[in-house]
Amino acid sequence: MIKIKNVVVSLYNNIFVFSTVFFLLLGVAIYLLTGRSAVNMLIEQMLHREQAITRSGAGSIQSFLTLFGDAISLLAQNRQVSPDNVKESEEILTKILTNFKNTPMGGILLIDSYGELLLNPNIVGNMVTPGTMVDDREYYIWSKTAKEREVFWGEPILSQIGGSKGKMIIPISTPIIRDGRFKGVLAASIILPDLTKDFLDPLKISNNSEVYLFKDNGEIIYSGKFEETVDKNIFSLIDENKFLGSEYIKGEIKKALNSGKEGKLRIAYPTSNNTAILSERLLAYSPIDLGNGEVWYLVMSTPVMDALVFMGPFYTRQIILTILIFMAILIYAVRFSKMRGFKEGHDLYHKENSKE
Repeated sequence: MIKIKNVVVSLYNNIFVFSTVFFLLLGVAIYLLTGRSAVNMLIEQMLHREQAITRSGAGSIQSFLTLFGDAISLLAQNRQVSPDNVKESEEILTKILTNFKNTPMGGILLIDSYGELLLNPNIVGNMVTPGTMVDDREYYIWSKTAKEREVFWGEPILSQIGGSKGKMIIPISTPIIRDGRFKGVLAASIILPDLTKDFLDPLKISNNSEVYLFKDNGEIIYSGKFEETVDKNIFSLIDENKFLGSEYIKGEIKKALNSGKEGKLRIAYPTSNNTAILSERLLAYSPIDLGNGEVWYLVMSTPVMDALVFMGPFYTRQIILTILIFMAILIYAVRFSKMRGFKEGHDLYHKENSKE
């Protein structure tokens, strides 16, 4: 009887060990074959999602900026808006400002041909200090030699007047021309934080997503929480803070900004002052054509790990399924080993008895 028990125990242990090893290998195989492919598929889906969002955001921004530029250009052609007719101009410009009340528009400026600011209806009222000169501003200098209906989009600057004072703005201007003569400038401002709040921040896929606006030469127009990088060039920043693979990333960014098209990238770069720590991220970008040869790019960047958060339910299901299959086959294996062990023990018992 002792021999019979040994046979049963031996078979039971062998099958248990075999089943454990088998399902351990099965779990690894499931992860390598299905888990890895699922990860890649999920990352690709996240990139497609980012691409769709940036395309939509770029379209919205482009539509708003085009509409805004057209409105300023048409307003400058209105003969009732003129440095020679300040009172009537103020009524019209105030009404226009009201129509753009719920937009990122900060205010409108009416400037005479000498560069003196005459009117500035804005979100907090018409505040103009007599004798304020803006003849050194880029948009005024450009407007002096511009043609009628041409629109100028300036570099983001820190506003020094009006309701947008102290905030980063994008100036836009167009010349006021009457009978072929330069009479002044009609300018307006778009408050950059409000523009990003309305059109960019809602686009974020996760709290760790970053949204950027670039000019096609690499200048940063908007960079979310990295405000210190605004008005700097991305290529210069990379050169100043080199990291592993920085030259490759410079090349990829350059190709993207020169393409004039939308696209996707999966790259790693540091998101802090420690250039030794790289964050693998998913990038999608879409162009914003301002219609005057100026092109901006809306870029969204999300950590790969944020995409993999959605893998949790997948791995949970895989683990539960593997455990259930393991338990079912193990129960069957134990039952089978008992039956087989009993049969072999029974045969061995009768064989020994027959010898006696």
